[in-house]
Amino acid sequence: MSNDWLPNRRDEILGMAMKWNNVLVVKGAAWNVPEAKCAELNTLTLTAQAAFNEAMTKDRTTVLTAKVNAAFKALSDAMRDIKKRYYYIPPLTEIDMASLDLTPPDTIPTPVIP
Repeated sequence: MSNDWLPNRRDEILGMAMKWNNVLVVKGAAWNVPEAKCAELNTLTLTAQAAFNEAMTKDRTTVLTAKVNAAFKALSDAMRDIKKRYYYIPPLTEIDMASLDLTPPDTIPTPVIP
């Protein structure tokens, strides 16, 4: 998706996931994110990172590619779920959004010509 908040490149997704893990250690309880969800995100991040590192070798095969695809799909799905379930209520501040590498929502209305 062109207007998607999740980065396109896998190394950028990993970077965002690592940042989320670090922020959730500090603010997860305040944002009502269950510890199980934080642990799941951490596990999925480590799994995706290991698969990504393994696939970046010269011995890359279709099996490794499938493994990386599955790991990143699971990580992306978990990140989308956390954002949808826990980052909207209570709404995060602009500082919180920036700490997660998310763009704050645009609150300036677009002028409409009559």
